[in-house]
Formats: sequence, structure tokens, C-alpha cells
Amino acid sequence: MDKAKITVSKSSPLITKDIEYISTKKGKVSLASQHALCRCGHSHNKPLCDGSHIQNKFDGKCLVPCKSRKHAYMGNKITVFYDSNLCGHIAECVNGLPSVFNPEKIQWIQAKNATPEELIEVIKRCPSGALTYKLENQDEVSNWNSESAISIVEGGPYIVNKIELYDDQHCASTMLSDDHYILCRCGQSKKKPLCDGSHHHISFDDL
Repeated sequence: MDKAKITVSKSSPLITKDIEYISTKKGKVSLASQHALCRCGHSHNKPLCDGSHIQNKFDGKCLVPCKSRKHAYMGNKITVFYDSNLCGHIAECVNGLPSVFNPEKIQWIQAKNATPEELIEVIKRCPSGALTYKLENQDEVSNWNSESAISIVEGGPYIVNKIELYDDQHCASTMLSDDHYILCRCGQSKKKPLCDGSHHHISFDDL
């Protein structure tokens, strides 16, 4: 079997290849060997594309510079890295360790408030790739998934693990690893095809 991949152009849906299914709240949706997933937010057959992007003249252009904005936060024998340009504000970190990840504070990551083990556990829940870590005297760790998969955040983006992304704007490919990332479903992200959390601020019809 060929390597699983997702291909996307400026105005196209997400074209999946050699991905068997996508996981949703209602169960698994089987995909053909090549299939199209909605990313304009208007399909009446979500998560599958029904051609609504053509009728709605969907423009998938990335509107912000695609570059890393990574900052380091020192903890106890661990450094936490956060790249704000990859974050989709899914809030797994805030919900998992509120004593460390508090967006109400100016320095919103207080890595010294938890053990390395606690931090690593929560960092690995982050689906976007925005959070990575480095233990003392070791290399930075950003990959930890073992299987290819696509799933959906209800009312939010696609979560993608271990699937190569081919983007003709070369936007996403300059910023993320293939280990895990999130792709916009609502059509309003300014970092298309990546999710930037815009689904939180619109009435995204998830049905």
C-alpha cells in the first residue's frame, strides 16, 4: 500500500489517499482509496465534500506569513516549547494542567509548576504540534504517534496523525511535522489549510 497522504490546493477540498476511514463522534466514516473532505465549512454531507466550495467560491488562500513563532519555557529539568502559529486553541493543555497553562497570565506557561512527567503527558494531548518539549541534555521531542489516523473535533478541526500533507501554497509544509497537526474545517482560518481556532468565533455548522 502507498503511503497515506493528504493533498490540498488553494481552492480544493482535502484530497485523501490510502486512508481507510475518518473517526467522528458518531463513528467511523469509510473513505475510498481517494476521497475528498470538506474544508469550506458548507458541505451538507460533512465530513465529506459535496462540491459546496464551488458554489460558495471558496478561497483557501493562507492569509498570514507561514513561519515559526516558537518560544521556550524553562521547567524543572524540562523545557516546554510553544509555537503560536501552529496553535488551534483546542485547549487540551489548559484543561489538562491549568496550573501550568493559564492564558490569563502574561507568561501563560509556568513550566516549573509541574513535573516533567506531568508536562509530557499533557503536551502529548496537544493535537496541533504547537507544544513540544526537551528534557535536560536531550534533543527536542515533537513526534510520538505510531499510526496514521484522521479524526474530528466536534465543532472544530480535523486532527491528523502520521499522514503527509502536500500543500501547493507551501504554507503548512514549512511549519509542521507529519506526526500530528490540525486542518481547518470551518473555512475561516487565516492560516489555511491549518486551523487557527476561528471555529470558536463563528457559528460553524458542524452537521
